[in-house]
Amino acid sequence: MEITALSRAPARVVNESAARASDIALQQSSGRATEKLITTDLWPHGLTAQGRVMRACALPSRVDARGRAIGATVADLVGREWPGPLATVAVAVNGRPITRAAWRETPLRGGEIVTLRAALTDGGGDKNPLRTILQIGVLVAAIVVPPLLFTATWAQTLAGAAITIAGGLIVNAIAPPILPDTARPRAIEPIYSLSGGANRARAYEPLLLVLGAHRVFPDLGAAEYTEISGDDHVLHQIFNFGLGDLAVDDLRIGTTALDSYEEVETEFGDARGRIALVAGNVDSIAGGALDDTQWLERTTAAGTRRIGVDITGRLFRIDGEGEIQANSAEIEIEWRAPGQATQRRTITLMHDSQAPLRRTFAYDLASAGTWTVRVRRTARPRPLGSRARRARLGGAARLSDR
Repeated sequence: MEITALSRAPARVVNESAARASDIALQQSSGRATEKLITTDLWPHGLTAQGRVMRACALPSRVDARGRAIGATVADLVGREWPGPLATVAVAVNGRPITRAAWRETPLRGGEIVTLRAALTDGGGDKNPLRTILQIGVLVAAIVVPPLLFTATWAQTLAGAAITIAGGLIVNAIAPPILPDTARPRAIEPIYSLSGGANRARAYEPLLLVLGAHRVFPDLGAAEYTEISGDDHVLHQIFNFGLGDLAVDDLRIGTTALDSYEEVETEFGDARGRIALVAGNVDSIAGGALDDTQWLERTTAAGTRRIGVDITGRLFRIDGEGEIQANSAEIEIEWRAPGQATQRRTITLMHDSQAPLRRTFAYDLASAGTWTVRVRRTARPRPLGSRARRARLGGAARLSDR
């Protein structure tokens, strides 16, 4: 979504009969959850079938209001199913190799066979074959040449050392080692967020009364809230344009027509003011840091019908060469009410950037009531070492009575 701030939203309002209702909602909705059945072909050994396992697994997938899939990618499956470091796996979907760069952009559809095989590597070290050959030649010369020139042991030792030093200098001059590029610091991806503007809720104050045709700045009709849908930050707002039978048109954000923006959805309330696109009564409860496997617990207000859990944090790994690599973390979300069975979802998060990771997981509840919501990590974060890791996550709850 390209809007960076939803500021004073004017609209032209006309009071006339047979007009549209006075409430309007703006939203990019996130859709409902479905499941996909994927066959995983796991090859722990890169050359043989030793330990090979084939199994079917269901991955959660989300679709938006237009039916477009926004989840269940190869990255989701690898983070969940591969037991070792992510850098050691090669992936193929229905026999077609998938590069690491394409993991997050490759969606999975039901019925596919995903092969996860241990990748064969060269063991690191020098990548220049000429340099390797020259180093071997220097080593051989340091052993073979001194006995041909000298009979004294001390002389042979000095000659061998001289050949090694001089040969190393020559090798470095002909085939210098490849050094990491540290001249330019890694660029941090910019983070874009949506927030409300000058529109405000005037609680317990007189409502706007429109007589004639006017351009107005409507009041907020309910508490605004945000969600993360895929990589998009979605702002939900309800506006009230005043009393009477009103015809509302020419919606704008500042001086720009609302139609100029992509992925903005609007809905006018019915004759009773009801709106289905945006929740009208939302409570947001502060969360906490998910630094260990202890449950982070919150309780909803009475009459809650839907919950949303916002996860934010940084999740990446630095390998032995100082490069940023993907890292994963698994979290569990539980919710229960008196007399209701406990519902649980296990989610694998994977990220390969220093940019903050932001996700929202929303669920419709079985019935309206007071619910206890709990979130935790399934494993403690690994300590920092020679290969640094960052996996600090935090959670917050958003509760709604629609």
